[in-house]
Amino acid sequence: MLASVDPDSLSSMQNAVEHYGRKTDSELMEELRSFRAQGVFDDAALRDVAARLAPMLTDAQRQRLFSVMEEL
Repeated sequence: MLASVDPDSLSSMQNAVEHYGRKTDSELMEELRSFRAQGVFDDAALRDVAARLAPMLTDAQRQRLFSVMEEL
């Protein structure tokens, strides 16, 4: 499966995991609020991402996702 993934995309994903994996919850929320204020995403985009992610998450993860969405 990974053989069919574009190496540049994989590298980009790895960089994102490394970058965001080191941040605290507070730092992540601050960055999300900043992106939202800049118009990087809106309510519709947020709902779309949540709808695609929710089926893959545990109940606890889903609750956290919806909690974060409410804070934004």
